[in-house]
Amino acid sequence: LPSKLLPRILDYGYQNSDLRDNIVKIVGNRGAWLAQFNKTWQYVINRQQDSDKNIWENGNQEQRLVFISNLRSKDPHEARKLTNEILKDLDARERAKILDKFFIGICPEDESFIVAQLNDRSKEVRATAANLLTHLPNSAFVSRQQERIQLCLKQERKLIRKHWVLEPPETYAPDWATDAIEEKKSQHETLGPRAWWFYQIASAVPLSWWENHTKLSPTELINWAIASDWMLALLRAWHQTLLREKNINWAEAFLKKMPFKDFSFDEISLISILPQKQSEEQ
Repeated sequence: LPSKLLPRILDYGYQNSDLRDNIVKIVGNRGAWLAQFNKTWQYVINRQQDSDKNIWENGNQEQRLVFISNLRSKDPHEARKLTNEILKDLDARERAKILDKFFIGICPEDESFIVAQLNDRSKEVRATAANLLTHLPNSAFVSRQQERIQLCLKQERKLIRKHWVLEPPETYAPDWATDAIEEKKSQHETLGPRAWWFYQIASAVPLSWWENHTKLSPTELINWAIASDWMLALLRAWHQTLLREKNINWAEAFLKKMPFKDFSFDEISLISILPQKQSEEQ
């Protein structure tokens, strides 16, 4: 409809209630925007909201994913509330896909809801929940991973200097399963069991924690990793965290030290983290 006709047809819908469903379809998003400025046109907003909720409750998987994506960007609290009501009734694949939309507008208020999904019977859902929690650096989940990593690190004196030594866990701890840390690796995983467990834990720990705990710079930490028996697990974990955090100092350190033996990564993904001038120099 031409914009100038919107007020007239909105008035017509107010006067003829049996035509309102069709009028709501005709006026679309522009009509809904205009309706907020006139109480007599409120029926447009009410009907659109009812229609959206009907899609959420009775639509197909693709419609629900579009709906929850839009709602997460506008009202994360309402999205969380609606998801909590329906999630248990969906199959595992759709539960994982809907949960994946919680990366949009993720906030500390989401923590308890996401933590509950760590108990889901689906491995994919549990993995998605764990990944979401790594985006909440102050969460209890991340704190537990930091404590586990700290137990693997100790300082030893060599001549007159102290240096850090890493010793990943020798056995799988039963409580790790509650944080979606997998005991068995896939057949394509090249890391050994101890390195595999360590990699999963370390991937959840913020890069700043490593700097603060060891008092080493990103470059010094990478040099330390290269000299370690656990280089691949460390570099893979840091690289994964780097892509999540977009840390400029770590991106620079990785790019300056490449190439690494037995470990490669997409340079473009790290260059894109840098400020424009630095990325052009790369």
